[in-house]
Amino acid sequence: RLTGCATCVRRAEEEEIAEELIGEGEGEGGEAEDEVHCSLATCVQENLDVNIAIINNGYLGMVRQWQDLFHQKNYSEVKILGPDFVKLAEAYGVTGIRVSTHAEIMPAVQKARSIKGPVLIEFVIEPETNVWPIVPPGAANSEMMHLDPRYSDE
Repeated sequence: RLTGCATCVRRAEEEEIAEELIGEGEGEGGEAEDEVHCSLATCVQENLDVNIAIINNGYLGMVRQWQDLFHQKNYSEVKILGPDFVKLAEAYGVTGIRVSTHAEIMPAVQKARSIKGPVLIEFVIEPETNVWPIVPPGAANSEMMHLDPRYSDE
């Protein structure tokens, strides 16, 4: 398994534009800050032209989604506090961009791609945004759900 840091190095060597995607709760024990620190430090040290995107809803997303869909929103240990990722990027001397609206997405991506060197974009999304498809607990991959059954027309 490649860590985010190794992915940055590997991809930056192979591609004209290298991008890394991190959930704010990703990593062992939900320690996304460690992965972000590692990615930023590696990209700065090696002067890599890598855009790092963080999807931030303030939760351990997949676990929260399971608790929402299959456990009547009985949330347990899924709300997380993280650092200000833009300030963290700036502490490494990296451009940090925060996106909070749909209209800000393309300008932020275009700006990041125009900057030589690493750039971090934090995409702040609604706290209860679900991601599809998802595999229900105990189900096979062939049984994945493609939309929220609570809002289905069926």
